[in-house]
Amino acid sequence: MNTQSRPFIDRSGHVIVPGGFCTLSEGQRLAMDDIRSASDRMIRSISGWRACMSCDGGDESRDPRLHPAYAVLTIAAAIAFVRVQRSRDGRDTVILACDTRPTGAELVDTFVRAFTYLGISVRLAGALSVCEAAAITGTDPDAGGLCYVTASHNPQGYNGFKFMNGDGMVLPAEDAAEVIHLFESTVSRWDAFEKLHRIVHHVDPQAVQTVYSHQKKCREDARAAYRSLLEHRVSSPWSFAELKENTRSVEVFSDMNGSARCMGPDREFLQDWGMRFRSINDVPGSIAHAIEPEGAALNDCKTRMENALIGYVPDNDGDRGNLVLNPSRTDAHTLSGQEVFALSVVAELAMESLRYQKLKNDTRSAIVVNGPTSLRIERIAAAFDVDVFRSEVGEANVLERARLLREDGYRVPIIGEGSNGGNITFPGTIRDPLSTISSIIRLVAWRPTYDQSDSSPAAQAFAALGIAGDPSLLEPGDILQEILNGLPVFLTTQTTDPSARIEVNRLDHKRLKEAYEALLPDEIRKLKTRSEFTWLRDYRVHNFEGPDVRTGPGNRNPEGDESGGLAVHLYDEANTARAFVWFRGSRTEPILRIISDIEGNTSAALQILMEMQKRLINRSAKNCAELY
Repeated sequence: MNTQSRPFIDRSGHVIVPGGFCTLSEGQRLAMDDIRSASDRMIRSISGWRACMSCDGGDESRDPRLHPAYAVLTIAAAIAFVRVQRSRDGRDTVILACDTRPTGAELVDTFVRAFTYLGISVRLAGALSVCEAAAITGTDPDAGGLCYVTASHNPQGYNGFKFMNGDGMVLPAEDAAEVIHLFESTVSRWDAFEKLHRIVHHVDPQAVQTVYSHQKKCREDARAAYRSLLEHRVSSPWSFAELKENTRSVEVFSDMNGSARCMGPDREFLQDWGMRFRSINDVPGSIAHAIEPEGAALNDCKTRMENALIGYVPDNDGDRGNLVLNPSRTDAHTLSGQEVFALSVVAELAMESLRYQKLKNDTRSAIVVNGPTSLRIERIAAAFDVDVFRSEVGEANVLERARLLREDGYRVPIIGEGSNGGNITFPGTIRDPLSTISSIIRLVAWRPTYDQSDSSPAAQAFAALGIAGDPSLLEPGDILQEILNGLPVFLTTQTTDPSARIEVNRLDHKRLKEAYEALLPDEIRKLKTRSEFTWLRDYRVHNFEGPDVRTGPGNRNPEGDESGGLAVHLYDEANTARAFVWFRGSRTEPILRIISDIEGNTSAALQILMEMQKRLINRSAKNCAELY
């Protein structure tokens, strides 16, 4: 197979399409059954659409050929997205970019042809991180939306796309549902193939070529927009120059794993800040190990970071990067997603304390997290006198909750989903590992040019967490270790733990929750008799729906599908939540996810909660006869 006769991504991140190429050949035919079968295999959600899209269909396939059925479905998705965005926004420019998966170039070419046929002005940025793509979308006054080709953390044989609006945020739930509805209506038509196939062959080839010829300029604009956003996030309200002058140098290491961050500004930005930077697996598309940055995928980073203080491994689209920390320079260790988020919250709230001092601002601060984020965040927030608000799982939900709080007068410096790793730092609109790393470096290494002894992020963190000592006398690695030791101690089920997933066939969310709530009081009575739970005095049920939380059994939106998460928080005699159990039926996979969280380090207590949760769900499923 001569792959150079097909579209490909070069080492600079440009999508190169040989003249005359088209994924759907002129005389090609596909049965509607094949298209509908491919559609049935495609996961569609607010967070993204994805499937195994290569011609050979393997999870870890390196085959760059896009299966014709998925080319047809991509055209249908483009039509649906354009219709919704035109009705909501009215602007006829779309930013288009991709990660480095094998089939990415052919998917991009299909979108270029479809959007151009529909009269959309396409600004093609090629292969770069979704963080850069979102940055240019949010700053380009003509951009009405972003189409980013990716399957996020899924294996490299998968591909797909996510749609965002003109401010660089994932589509609101209502808009995303409308796109999916229009897509499904289109592909259900008996003549869908003929109509969609015709589009790619009736587009003006010169207009298509013009899109590709402007690719370099769009990439430059994306990098500049992202760099400006990074500097603002890291230094505001100080200048980036002042931040650089007062930062003690540390070393950062990255295993890029062939991701879209290979072409990004990570090295340049950190070196400009005074950091030393090293990387491996930094050729775009050379995916060396599993894409999801969990478990064994962090081993190369851990074993090869040497004297670096911080290491990170991004996923393929570059918005998620789990960390490896090496405070002692001799014993590198990985952090869970919950721990990374907790450390990020400490870093941002410590900086927020300094902003109060500098700006003399008495506006109330808050953070937003999703339902299964560990309760350690409440402890950290309380130490900084900051409020915590929760929402349903999903970036769109935490972002919307933060927007509503800002309208109410709150400052919201950081939001995130501790259960999924990563954080969104204002004014960003998506997760960004470089923002996370920058926050931590600023926390442990920066000393502002103030006279006050307590005016450094580290000093603020030491005071809030009750850590003894003067951080100005310590090296960055020692400061980092002290703060890690000072974090509230909680045990939380990891999302990658096999026990956190229950396979399902059919699921009636409403009936399952009703059965669960009916059985819950008896289980709580039994739990109170266990020696590990002598502190338990009360419990509360919380239903998560979009950006909102409804408290109390049965308190759910009767007009919705009631598919949001459900958590039971357990309280002590001081009315402090010390543990929770949570579950939610996935909207993108045929599974039910369960998580437990408890203060302290007693693994037996966490196991008791998990056993209770499984027992409740299994009994509830049996009662409603919907879970298998």
